[in-house]
Amino acid sequence: MKKIKILGSILLFLVLIPVASFSVSLDEAIDMAIKNSEAMKIVISQSDSIKGEADKQISIIKPQLKAEGGYLVLDTNKENPLKKINPTYASMLPPEFFSLFEAPDKEIWASASLSQVVFAGGRIWRSIQLKKNLYEQADILVRSSKKEIKALVKLSYYGVLLQKALVEVMKDRFEQRKEELKDAESLRDVGMGTALDVRQAQLALNISTDTLTDGEAKYQEALINFNLALGRSGKDPILNPDGKLERSPTLPENIKKFEEYLNNDTLIDIQALKKEVNSANLQYKIAKGEMFPTVGLIGSIKTSGDETSDMSESWAIGAQLTWDIYNGGLIGAKKAVAISQKKKANDSLIKKRKEYEGLLENLKIQAQSLEKRIKIQEETVVLAKENYNDGREFYRAGTITQTRLSEFNLYYSEARFSLLGVYFKELELLTKIQALIEN
Repeated sequence: MKKIKILGSILLFLVLIPVASFSVSLDEAIDMAIKNSEAMKIVISQSDSIKGEADKQISIIKPQLKAEGGYLVLDTNKENPLKKINPTYASMLPPEFFSLFEAPDKEIWASASLSQVVFAGGRIWRSIQLKKNLYEQADILVRSSKKEIKALVKLSYYGVLLQKALVEVMKDRFEQRKEELKDAESLRDVGMGTALDVRQAQLALNISTDTLTDGEAKYQEALINFNLALGRSGKDPILNPDGKLERSPTLPENIKKFEEYLNNDTLIDIQALKKEVNSANLQYKIAKGEMFPTVGLIGSIKTSGDETSDMSESWAIGAQLTWDIYNGGLIGAKKAVAISQKKKANDSLIKKRKEYEGLLENLKIQAQSLEKRIKIQEETVVLAKENYNDGREFYRAGTITQTRLSEFNLYYSEARFSLLGVYFKELELLTKIQALIEN
């Protein structure tokens, strides 16, 4: 018996060795996760990519400046035709005469042109609008990802607090079991108890030791997962959440905000879908605009010659009209794709609104249920504690058995476990709602 007690004490000592850690608040944890998260960095890159695509949308309506230059060495095996007219007469002429009619042996040129589209069937203004819309979509993507990271960190943070609170209950239960074993041994020694009670008390102590050991392991696992959620590596010092698990008083307030934002279409997910609808509409109008001609202003200047000291210059300015009257059905295909995207975006928006309307009703039901359950569980904990304390007194007086006392102990611990569980469910629900209403 003494060996078992010593083994239990050693095991408890090893379990309760504190892990070197530093405390961190919830806000600090969220900031750290956003800063270190590879997922956040990937989203930022995706956002930059979307903005790059947006810039491409308006590149064709901006001024187009082109410059060219060249240096060519020229040669031909064709003889000057003037020498074939009268060879005898040609031999009497100086060589310089024929050089006037020979092709140059090199050519140097440089040119520059500037063009600006001034009409494109409404595509200019709509391309500008589309760019703005895509930029806003890119920003919403980043904000949406941030709120997802926040929700993940919050749940991990509360998960550690839950495991920590459960371990505290397990420690308290372990101490109770040790005291119960002492009581059983004392009663046996004075002839008021039996060896059965002592064995039962020792069995209960062993079970509580095993439960505590498992609880401590789950607590450490939750701590590691929390630190991973912050973007930290296993080599970094462990960060431990501040505070303790408590219920949230702001759940009803946040549900009201969710309902208000849903009615006003200000939820970030709704905003994102509305931006997609706007983009699809603009893409369709831009596709339709390709049916009309494009008018642009053009100006160019060119200088050329075979010697830099003897260059000739020319310039041109005017307007140019281009019209793809038929291009193999490309415009029609673009319109069909745009119409499909437009319908899909509209349907997605309607679907999301319906989902959120149903979610709102479910959230109200869950909140009401949790409120009732918490009140019942809090009352249950008080009753179970009083019953256990009375049971201890009855057992010491010899009026109940160790088995009956163990039942009171079990009810008390289970009541505390259940209360902590509904506290966590309430925080879990709150986190879900906060992620929905955060913009």
